[in-house]
Amino acid sequence: MTAASSRPRGVVPRVFGVIMIILGSMNCMLAWRGSFEISLFYLVLIGFGLFLFCFGAVRATSGEP
Repeated sequence: MTAASSRPRGVVPRVFGVIMIILGSMNCMLAWRGSFEISLFYLVLIGFGLFLFCFGAVRATSGEP
């Protein structure tokens, strides 16, 4: 058994999703605090992070391949 096969399914997409959500929300909060316009890129970053997190959660609950 290798280390990669012992890791639960869907962990990597969930971790990347959480990182993207945190980065996007931090950028939005800093732009809001600095009275700058919130860029569409930050919102897309949060949305894609949510997508990756949901994808990882579905993959973790699905059965064996």
